Amino acid sequence: MQRKPQFLLLVRHGQSQANAAIESGTDELYYDIAGSDREVALTQLGVSQALEAGHKLSRFLSNRGPITRAWLSPFRRIRETVDLIESTLGYKTPRREDERLAKRSYGLFWNLTYKGVAMLHPEEHAKFNQQGALDYRPPGGENYPDVFARIQRFIEDELGQEEGNILIGAHSVVILAFQRLLEGLPDSEVIRRYENVELENCHIHAFVRHAASERWEPLSITDDLVA
Repeated sequence: MQRKPQFLLLVRHGQSQANAAIESGTDELYYDIAGSDREVALTQLGVSQALEAGHKLSRFLSNRGPITRAWLSPFRRIRETVDLIESTLGYKTPRREDERLAKRSYGLFWNLTYKGVAMLHPEEHAKFNQQGALDYRPPGGENYPDVFARIQRFIEDELGQEEGNILIGAHSVVILAFQRLLEGLPDSEVIRRYENVELENCHIHAFVRHAASERWEPLSITDDLVA
């Protein structure tokens, strides 16, 4: 008997106040972002994007079963996004927050511009130029391989035998790390897509499998999500 397909749905958060500050650009040393990175909220545009993502997922899942588990990065903008998605789905999903799904940590540099790093920390800027974007780790932060390693652990620990449709609320670098591990996306392409912000806010990336012993396969759901 063929098993019902299982879907893994990764959703980037809606536009955050940090995204808006970065998109507006600045010649200053710091972005105009106050407080903790983890407590940055959605903008009104981000709210609208999250509601639209919820409607898209509702249409996609209408004949594929409900989401039975949600895993979230422990960031406010992720919680707000998933809350809004659930409001359109019409049901609450059992959820857990997991540090392994957090965005890449920039440590002491989280709200510094590139100009700010070069001006205020020239030794670190020189180290970045020497080591390259892939391997450079800012003070108190992570490099890309650090992120890849924790996402690998998450996949091995949490998704091996999990049944039902799964929603993961996360950040662009996390979704790209999933693509790297499940699709073979090259490291250079991860960096390029991340730096060029190719995963828009509330981007939905899907995978499917028919048994826990099978590999997750990427799934194009563009046609299904047309209104």
